[in-house]
Amino acid sequence: MDAAKATRPKNPHAALEYLARILKEDPANQEAINLANEIGKEIAADADAKVRHFEEGKKYAQAVAVCDRVLATRSFLKKVPGNIDIFVNEEERPRLAKLAAQQFYDRADGLAKETPVTVPTAKKAAIAFRRSLGFVPGFRDAQQRYESMRDAAMTRVAFGRFKCARGTDFLVPRFQSELKEIITGLNPEFLEISGNRNPQTNAVLTGTIEASFNDTGWRGSKKKNKVTKQRQIGTEQVQTGTDAQGNPIIEEQPVYEEYTLVATWTEFERRTAATLTLRYEIRDLQGNQMDAGSGSLKMSDQKQYAGQFGGTTGEEDYEDAIPFYVKQMPKQRVEPASFEQL
Repeated sequence: MDAAKATRPKNPHAALEYLARILKEDPANQEAINLANEIGKEIAADADAKVRHFEEGKKYAQAVAVCDRVLATRSFLKKVPGNIDIFVNEEERPRLAKLAAQQFYDRADGLAKETPVTVPTAKKAAIAFRRSLGFVPGFRDAQQRYESMRDAAMTRVAFGRFKCARGTDFLVPRFQSELKEIITGLNPEFLEISGNRNPQTNAVLTGTIEASFNDTGWRGSKKKNKVTKQRQIGTEQVQTGTDAQGNPIIEEQPVYEEYTLVATWTEFERRTAATLTLRYEIRDLQGNQMDAGSGSLKMSDQKQYAGQFGGTTGEEDYEDAIPFYVKQMPKQRVEPASFEQL
């Protein structure tokens, strides 16, 4: 309850969320219900004042946003015990949405009628038509005009020449494929990858691939492990008690001695790593840079094996002194991936 009261002045919507938690655990909490209804009335009054203010300033999109916030909180409260509600004029949001849609439509219409319609202008017009449709789907002919302006604003990129570090030519197709996803993901609305022979192509993407490769070679690290064990070296007679007549009870028991087993081996390791750096830029057909970027890709491979085993020998083999993890390591050398394989 205290959290709701503290939050109420700055964020009444969040205050209602705190009260909702209380009511879910205690649906009959009248104090929480009363406070929630009070805050609901405050939200409705505040929203009404903000909507009037934005409408007077012809800021219809902001007015719609206020309505959406109240409607979201109202929808949330319907799932909360206590029958808490916020008064909402059901006709207000659709009316304001139409005004916002018309406002963006008029803005887009004015841009579309400019002569000539440049690419930046077409992009602004397309965005305005799209926003109009966002408020009222299917508003007038906004959909058709959006598609027309989007087509006029589209950057259609063809792949140009890539400068490659020695031995990296084979990577170009791979990077081109990844670049298609990266670039179209940056601005999918106004950018697409086009073929070199497409007459609508209006931009060219070029790039450079830089590469570095590191190979540690096989390196060995000698290891040693000792274990202490026991073995029987004979027996001895030991009195373990007396019988009923007081005679000693003698038993023969084993005699042990400790001994040490030592195992030695070498752990071999080789690591290969490659770092590829891609730099690209997009230029229009007049040579003006439209976009540029870079990215790195790091790859590595590592192989290990154990060999050159040795150690003490005797009645028990030194293998008993080899740690479990070493026994699990490969015993044959397998080369890590080469630069091309990475």
